[in-house]
Amino acid sequence: MQPADSKTKFYLMVPAVVGFGLFLSYLADIRLQPFFQFLVANPLVYDQQAKSLLEGIPSSQPFFLSPLYPGFLATIYYFFGVSHVAVAIVQGILLAINIYLVGLIATRIFTDRVGLVSASMMAFYWSFYYFAGEILPTTLCTTIALAATLGAISTGSRLHAVSIVALVAGATGFAGHIPAAIRYLRESSFAHQESHLPNFLLVTIFAIGSGGLIAIGHLKRNLRAHLPAGLSGLLAGIGPLVWGGSSAHMAILTGRLGWLRSRGALVLWLCGIAIPIAASLAHNYAVSRQVIPVTTSFGVNLFIGNNEASDGMDPFRLGENDRARIEADHLGLSGARRSAFFRRKAIEFIRSQPIRWLKLLGRKLILSLGRFEIDNNADISERQSVWKLSRIVLLDLGILFPLAVVGAVGAIPKHRSAAILVLGYLSYTVICVVFFACERFRIPGIALLIPLAAYGLSELLHFIRRRDCKSMIANILLITGVAFVVNTDFLDVSDTEFPSIIVNKAHVARLSGDLQRAEQLARDVLRQEPSNAGAYFQLGAIEVARGKPVRAFSFFLDSLEHDPFHYASYMQASRILAEAHISTTYLDAYLDALIGGKGWSEARGKLEGYGNRRLQQ
Repeated sequence: MQPADSKTKFYLMVPAVVGFGLFLSYLADIRLQPFFQFLVANPLVYDQQAKSLLEGIPSSQPFFLSPLYPGFLATIYYFFGVSHVAVAIVQGILLAINIYLVGLIATRIFTDRVGLVSASMMAFYWSFYYFAGEILPTTLCTTIALAATLGAISTGSRLHAVSIVALVAGATGFAGHIPAAIRYLRESSFAHQESHLPNFLLVTIFAIGSGGLIAIGHLKRNLRAHLPAGLSGLLAGIGPLVWGGSSAHMAILTGRLGWLRSRGALVLWLCGIAIPIAASLAHNYAVSRQVIPVTTSFGVNLFIGNNEASDGMDPFRLGENDRARIEADHLGLSGARRSAFFRRKAIEFIRSQPIRWLKLLGRKLILSLGRFEIDNNADISERQSVWKLSRIVLLDLGILFPLAVVGAVGAIPKHRSAAILVLGYLSYTVICVVFFACERFRIPGIALLIPLAAYGLSELLHFIRRRDCKSMIANILLITGVAFVVNTDFLDVSDTEFPSIIVNKAHVARLSGDLQRAEQLARDVLRQEPSNAGAYFQLGAIEVARGKPVRAFSFFLDSLEHDPFHYASYMQASRILAEAHISTTYLDAYLDALIGGKGWSEARGKLEGYGNRRLQQ
């Protein structure tokens, strides 16, 4: 392992700057597109949570989605206004840092040349640009994963400057909770003060803990050399709070540090990890009186990827009429209880249908190792088609993975630290296999794979220069075999379009004023999946925009028939009744009948008969 000299560090900045320039070109192409202006699914939730934090609205639930990402957004909104372009530019800067970090990691483990090739490879990998332009925690998570990896493999007593930047970026997730924390101190009413307590605990524990860690590291002479390990551990603790899926990777880095470093370094690393987790735990306990270290999403995500209807890809395939989710909503479950409920449901499926479950695991593994970009909440291919520079031949997993396999085979016997990259990549692959496969889950792992691919390429060139025919043929055969597996669409998913993605497209088309396209997309969904409540809601909203409340009301009732807890449909139906001065009594009776499973058809007949007459008047 070698430290990077100043000349190497300068060269690594070139692909980083090129990458940022390419991203700005991409952003210029997509910023006026409807799918960039109108948010759907997770990005919409993150955006709304960030706005609430900015207004100082207190937490009322334990963390569910990525806890710190809304705080990261809120910090950007505070300085630059509520601007998605500003968020994209900040994440574009993080993308450039990620390119630099990948090169630096490769330099530390291999050689300067491999580091430069690694950074160049990442600068021409399409998916990193897509996620930098989305309101998703993927880019920030990748920054933290790479910086923590760099800290774990470095033997020096300094934390690299870009790791400090990554630490600051992660800490902004806590800074976003400061407005609510300040209100805790200002409120005179105990009830109001108590409602802001979770945010206050989150900010205070992190601030005091990280400040204390830095102070002790500086004051204690025997710990001073290990302070970078403590700060790197702080990064490792922030990682699961940016995205819970990074937990396994951070555990691997902890094991690596305990194996190669001194006891003092390990102690500071573990203290660093404990500080953000303790802050999260205090926040969640103050909100729910339940012991939740990070989030309550484990059981829900486990069920999403492990139920009788799951295809391993679409996070909205939860079985006919989403029976389990509707049951959980009916019971009013939230927090840890909701997670435990879905965890039990997933385990019941695994025990009752082990063969089906094993086939599902195999399917998810094939998806995770394939070159095809796996949609989740938005259509990746549609965004790529907008970017003019996508005509340039850019890298994807179909090229990268075979080279990485060659690199791993050649590197591990010579460079022990290369194993940390292999294990890191596998940890993110396991996330896809255990839960469900989507592109954003595997992106941090792909970043860790790139140095191995660059080393694999250098090995091939080395054998060619030496005319080592035996080694060259063996590696070419290995690449050919792996490339065949990775680039073959065994599951015929390359042209798959999930109903949930099409509903999102319909939503965006409606908001952008293209009602005809929105209606066409919603009806396309219903031809594939007649029970899709979201499609019926979109049709109802389209009819509201057209000024046809009777037709809209009928579609909202259809939506509620397939999902009695579709809140948006209920609110829209209630609004239509209220505008016509009609009581919601029959609507509530219809919902009660739907939830109870009896007499709902009769209740709907009464509701439509009475409601439609009044609406038509």
